Amino acid sequence: MLMLKYLKKYWFFAILAPLFMLGEAGMDLVQPRLMSTIVDEGVLGLSNNHVGDLSIVIRTGLEMILLVTFGGFCGVMSGVFANLCGQNFGNDIRKDAFSKIMHLSFEQTDRFTTGSLITRVTNDITQLQNFVMQCIRGFVRTFILFGGGIFCMLSLNLSFGVVIACALPLVMFTVIFFLRKANDELVSTQLDVLLLLSYMTPIMNIVLNVSVVAIIKVGAIEVQAGAITPGNVMAAITYTSQILNAVMRMSMIFQTVSRGVASGKRIQEILDCTPAIEDAVESKTPEKTNGKIEFRHVSFWYPGMQNSKVLDDINLTIHPGETFAILGATGCGKTTLVNLIPRFYDVTEGAVLVDAIDVRDYKLQELRDKIAIALQKSEMFHATIYEYHK
Repeated sequence: MLMLKYLKKYWFFAILAPLFMLGEAGMDLVQPRLMSTIVDEGVLGLSNNHVGDLSIVIRTGLEMILLVTFGGFCGVMSGVFANLCGQNFGNDIRKDAFSKIMHLSFEQTDRFTTGSLITRVTNDITQLQNFVMQCIRGFVRTFILFGGGIFCMLSLNLSFGVVIACALPLVMFTVIFFLRKANDELVSTQLDVLLLLSYMTPIMNIVLNVSVVAIIKVGAIEVQAGAITPGNVMAAITYTSQILNAVMRMSMIFQTVSRGVASGKRIQEILDCTPAIEDAVESKTPEKTNGKIEFRHVSFWYPGMQNSKVLDDINLTIHPGETFAILGATGCGKTTLVNLIPRFYDVTEGAVLVDAIDVRDYKLQELRDKIAIALQKSEMFHATIYEYHK
């Protein structure tokens, strides 16, 4: 729901990116067939008494160049639209999340922690952007090359299907094994994960090379039998590489998806968070503004700590013009007492009054305009004074 809500504005980009990717992947699937024609007809001249034809090589070569150029154009445009969609999507979420954070109370900021909030509006939203771009671009390319490669390869000769049928389970087992191991190791150290994943690439390369050898062997037998041509064998090797590499890319995509889903949940927690400190429905205006502050039977404890009161039945009046100092040991509630005046926290029991009006009956903007405070600990965000005040 989070993604759909923010993607609606950029549906045009989200549609164009995979459409252009269809063009790029399609051109990749066409190339091996054209190369087969160059080998069989242009070089070997199988249909011309084994006399090669340079014109076929030139004509088909130019056709390949044009198709590669078109595929490259489609790839560039797919990347442009995917980035426009992903970047604007992330920008909108980041702005909304930042706005929500700026309206959180101290209580909610403490619950999330400042470090966690910063991570959510930076790293987590970046992971979401990558997730979106992979969905509208990476998935399309991977599945087209995987499915299209199998179809094109089998259309050359069904015997090649035996090689794919043997290689795919090995590749899938290797990918699943290492990804599951990596997820288990992720809770310990990142280095272990990187070392583990580093073993996957050479194993996958071994499977790929063995598959190529098998294609050559099967192809040689079929060529001798006259069932296929040498050019078809070359095309089958290329399709095999496309199919198995697509499986490897799937594993990387699934990692991005898992990170994106986890990050989406963390961002959703912020966006669904209702500010604990809310404006009064109807603000009361004091008859006279002079700065009198009263604490009437004020008690306070942090959420979930009912048995550990920070303040207990405090009664205090600070008259206009008075300079008042609060002394006490660290953690005794001095800062908490002050934070109740501008409603950074709300009292648990009792009431805090400014100019004889309960602070909860003020509009937050009106109340905080009356108060100047220098905090012991400041949370700094990148924004202008005007934006923050607004």
